[in-house]
Amino acid sequence: MTSAVVVTEADPRAPEARALIDALTAELAPHYTPEETFGYPVEKLVTEGVFFVVARRDGEAVACGGLQEYPGYGELKRFYVSPDARGTGAAGAVMHAIEAEARRRGLTVLRLETGKFQVAAIRFYGRHGFVPCPRFGDYPVNESSVYVEKRIG
Repeated sequence: MTSAVVVTEADPRAPEARALIDALTAELAPHYTPEETFGYPVEKLVTEGVFFVVARRDGEAVACGGLQEYPGYGELKRFYVSPDARGTGAAGAVMHAIEAEARRRGLTVLRLETGKFQVAAIRFYGRHGFVPCPRFGDYPVNESSVYVEKRIG
């Protein structure tokens, strides 16, 4: 029997959240140079006021993600699902919570940057309605970034 996934707003400084963020950073590190790495550290998530959620299954933190609001769009930040929770609905639950918050804020577009080697993540975003878009924000021109967006309003 599959356990329900519960998503709640969380402080990214909390140990469970920090562990998920650290796991994401460690998973990405072998594939990208420091110049190709744009993930916010925990303190920047806080100082930038990123809306941040953690998903739990059987009480264990298994996924996380954030939403940073910009004029005209919201950007997903630090979206991650632990390997043992992939395919359980945790990622979809986090996405649903972030989209709900974006709509509550009146945002009509969600965007994100990910790396070209994150093939499963890119497929996940595509299944959730994200399509390729031009580079946005202050991301530098590079060969490893993939940019996608989704209209939600």
